[in-house]
Amino acid sequence: MKRSGFYFIFIFLVFSCRIKNNISNKNSNSNFYSQGFQSGELVRTNIKTNECHFLIRINNEKELLDPINLSDFKHQELSKVWIKYTNLRMPNRCENSRPIQIIEIKKREEQ
Repeated sequence: MKRSGFYFIFIFLVFSCRIKNNISNKNSNSNFYSQGFQSGELVRTNIKTNECHFLIRINNEKELLDPINLSDFKHQELSKVWIKYTNLRMPNRCENSRPIQIIEIKKREEQ
């Protein structure tokens, strides 16, 4: 009887910790969204021009973004990102992508 009580308490503690972690991840995501960030992914391209080495794919959107100032940020270690950007009114440098200027970019933790 004592063992079953111990197992019950142990299982309860394990599941309550997991639920708390899931809630904190959702809260941190909504915090980024409320600050104006969008979730995206840095994508290496096969395009043979000097400007189009990396593009950004925003989650739940088909369009690719061409960041003109990505070299201002440390981007080699980034893959999944939180990004805040502004659209630019200039001709496209890369095919099928929209030019943007990055305001802020942060690494997004895997989920």
